[in-house]
Amino acid sequence: MGEPLAGLDGIDWAGLDHAYGSAEDVPGLLRALSSSDEEKREAAVGELFTNIFHQGSRYGASAAAVPFLVALAADPDTPERTWPLYLASALAIGYDEAHLPSGVDITAWREETARLRVTGPAAEKRRLDAWVAEAANEQERLYREAERDHFDFARVLRLIEADLAAYDAVRAALPTVRSLLGDDGAGVRAAAAYTAGWFPEEASATLPALDALLDAEQDPTVIAHALIAAGLLTGETPPAQSRDHLTTAAASGEQTPHAQTRDRLTAVGPAGGSMALARSREHLVAGPAGGRGFLSRCREHLAAAEPLPRWAAAIVLARLGAADATVIAELAASSTSPPEGDAAFLEGDLRLYSALALAELEEAPPDAVDAVLDGLSRTSDMESFPMAGAALRLAFGTPAVPLPRFADLAPAQQRTVRTIAELPPESWRWGNLLEILRAWGLPTVHDECRRYAGLA
Repeated sequence: MGEPLAGLDGIDWAGLDHAYGSAEDVPGLLRALSSSDEEKREAAVGELFTNIFHQGSRYGASAAAVPFLVALAADPDTPERTWPLYLASALAIGYDEAHLPSGVDITAWREETARLRVTGPAAEKRRLDAWVAEAANEQERLYREAERDHFDFARVLRLIEADLAAYDAVRAALPTVRSLLGDDGAGVRAAAAYTAGWFPEEASATLPALDALLDAEQDPTVIAHALIAAGLLTGETPPAQSRDHLTTAAASGEQTPHAQTRDRLTAVGPAGGSMALARSREHLVAGPAGGRGFLSRCREHLAAAEPLPRWAAAIVLARLGAADATVIAELAASSTSPPEGDAAFLEGDLRLYSALALAELEEAPPDAVDAVLDGLSRTSDMESFPMAGAALRLAFGTPAVPLPRFADLAPAQQRTVRTIAELPPESWRWGNLLEILRAWGLPTVHDECRRYAGLA
């Protein structure tokens, strides 16, 4: 194959930016990914994850780096070929928890970007003023005022443009990514499947490739990644939980337009989409070429002995609205004791993925809620706040504002609040957890939450 870094010096990297200013250091870092020196490679990938992908944000140099990253992943001479592919995925979508368990809502993303392009700072300020005025209580109003006052329209527009440019750069490289589904390396095949699953506009080309991979694949990790990727591309992407101010959080440096949790770790003190969607629906029943349907394939893996593909099949079936008692039981068990194995999704947090899948169900049985709470009780530090969010959605459905007396809560709601109140101080020191509690109307001071739950 050709030289993966051909054309690298033809780009004006000094004229592009990353998190720390000029991107003139990016070519050297990309070259270091091919180095025979392991320490040099590790240092380079670490630098790239902090400058062209800084806490989920993308910059002018991010999209420019994508073709070289994908080419490096496709080059058999690259020492660690999965690293550049996972970095390219991150540049495309930010942190994947912003899109799970539903998948990338590219229509909303493109619409929000288009809206910002035609609006201006004054109009956006009026929109945010109206958002502040709609606050349900004084605490919420103060929070929204702070978000509005820190909003920088020019910066937000620049970031959202860079985000979408990086996404489209990876989309343009998908033919190469799909070719890696047939690579000799299982790790490369898994990384390629993971990457391909974030592009619903390319579903009509990607689903047959994933189907062919699953027909022949024997590696459990690759099967799990391919199942989930195909599941994310099959059927319609459900709307996210909340998109009331997609760009507000970007003012403080969060990834946009789908701001979530790990992008702000602060301690306390679509063109072509309709055709792709239609074909992906056909894939549910008949498969891409009239063969067995995808749901049947998932059912087979759900009944099989391999833990990781079985878990992945349950994740997919829940997303596609086919969650029966067996699916729910698998997800409930995984919320407490997740299966062993390597998975790229949610940085390998299979417990969280299971809980998020259960939280999306219209009605989860009490046993499932208890399993998620058991899983939440086993977390600490940063692991706690996304699990707490999933547990609150399961128990409450929507925030109860103003918050009722504890005695008036349903039993499952009481158990949820108590579990959160009993989380260790290491969990409560994170502003991310407090922001989740604030959104649900719960006390954001640990001792106050314990008193509310009758624990102090």
